[in-house]
Amino acid sequence: ELLSGSNNMLTGTLPMLIAQPALKTLEFHSNCLTGSIPEELCTATQMIALLLSGNHLTSSLPSCIVNIAQLVTISVSGNMLTGKLPKGLGALPLEGLYLSNNCFDGAIPEELGVIGNLYALVLTDNCFSGTIPPGLAALGELAYFMLGENLLIGSLPALLGQLGSMEY
Repeated sequence: ELLSGSNNMLTGTLPMLIAQPALKTLEFHSNCLTGSIPEELCTATQMIALLLSGNHLTSSLPSCIVNIAQLVTISVSGNMLTGKLPKGLGALPLEGLYLSNNCFDGAIPEELGVIGNLYALVLTDNCFSGTIPPGLAALGELAYFMLGENLLIGSLPALLGQLGSMEY
């Protein structure tokens, strides 16, 4: 099932009623939605795409998002989300993780380096700190790797040169 209302001027919060177990894609990007991403969304156990970029969402990614075992795309760029990324993201079959233009902080989780099919890792314009995890070099399918505009320090891991699928 697809629930879509993108590219409008929709306001308010995401209703808890959207969390239906059979929901596969939630697509409400480019609106004026506010509030947090409701924890009830995690009951949509068949979801493959969460597309909420370009709103005014606050709070953090719900930690239970890692329980949506079929989730392939998380796109929440361009909001006002904060906090650390939930532990367990590395267990998801993600192909795209788009988190740019938010206020996420803390270290970039090393576990992201075990997501074998990750094609796009876009973490630009946040407050991630620390060093770039060397394990990210194991992402053989990675074509888009964007880390600019953060608070990262240290040297570039030498293994990043071995990312063979890079396009951008």
